[in-house]
Amino acid sequence: MTHNKKPLVIATRQSALALWQANMIKELISTLPAFADFEPELLPMVSTGDIKLDTVLAKVGGKGLFTYELEQALKAQTAQIAVHSLKDVPMQPESQFFYTYNARHYHEDVAVFPTHSPYKSLKDLPRGAVVGTASVRRKALLAYFYPHLKTKLLRGNVNTRLAKLNDPDQGYDAIILARAGLARLEFIDDLNIEVLSPQQGWISAPGQGIVAVQWDNNQEVAAFSEFLNDPINHLLTSLERGVASLLGGSCSLPLGVYAYFVDNKGNEVATHFLSEQRNAIAHEVQKQVCEELGTTNPENLVQAYEFKLERNQALQKFVQSINLDKINVQVFVGDLEGQKTIQRQYSLDFSKHSLVKLNSNTLLTEVVKLVKTIVADLNQEGFAQIQALLQQQLEE
Repeated sequence: MTHNKKPLVIATRQSALALWQANMIKELISTLPAFADFEPELLPMVSTGDIKLDTVLAKVGGKGLFTYELEQALKAQTAQIAVHSLKDVPMQPESQFFYTYNARHYHEDVAVFPTHSPYKSLKDLPRGAVVGTASVRRKALLAYFYPHLKTKLLRGNVNTRLAKLNDPDQGYDAIILARAGLARLEFIDDLNIEVLSPQQGWISAPGQGIVAVQWDNNQEVAAFSEFLNDPINHLLTSLERGVASLLGGSCSLPLGVYAYFVDNKGNEVATHFLSEQRNAIAHEVQKQVCEELGTTNPENLVQAYEFKLERNQALQKFVQSINLDKINVQVFVGDLEGQKTIQRQYSLDFSKHSLVKLNSNTLLTEVVKLVKTIVADLNQEGFAQIQALLQQQLEE
């Protein structure tokens, strides 16, 4: 009965990583009972950010360069949804758009060294060695932790950057990339890498590793969006991007924010572990309500789904077994030369909350309060001084 299904066109950039992420969402949609009436297909597109590769993003328009063309497809309704790497998405979407969040497995950066390099760590590189990156956050982190190194602009897709790394004429001793992208393209096991972790102070970009699905309120399929949303990633994203948004976050602000759960023994609980367990249960609940109600009335379907999920014994048993105690938020902000840097860690008490109900008003109020507290603290610690330094450095 495929010919009776409604098209669900997924706008995506044409890079190998973007296509991997879009195909992941396409395959997920194909398995979800709520989307049984839709037939997903890809619409690969070239974004402005894929063309302008010789300049830092801050000087040619910022993050929106990777999303503009895809958003135009949504507005024209030649696509029903768009798929992005969340760290490429502007902080303030137009009012007709909203996002759901999936698939954070890795959040870290990695340093990648040439195939035959004798070096395995940035700290071991000789003074004056050249590290490639287009990110002001990575440049600020390098200036702070490894002031003996130099940076050089490196843009392009993952394959292009790796090719430049291994071309001696390009002059790179290492490059910095997102671990998630390398893992998704199955490059990670064949590379000479060092994982740069938040535990060591190297803080990821807000939303790094998360695949964002962009929805258009004007399109019918948007009513089914909750079935393609991971509320765990959504909650952590609201903390990370909430801080970035209030600070005026853009590709010209060297800001790292990373939020994660901690259990009652003080151990970090991997986001992907929580998501995979919860989503497996949610999938079964979704299947039950679709069998009972059909898929013609999405509003009733979502209400029934949320009602059943909150009362699902398997989910409650899983939640009780992990004893989540708090959410930690690590923050880094600094200038491009390491003159002024702020590093902080904050915590939200999660012991009285539950993964079963992550949209409770009490929890959301505490999230907003913590975001405001973080921003107020950063302002008190000298964020304005960093901004002044950045303005001078970016103009040079």
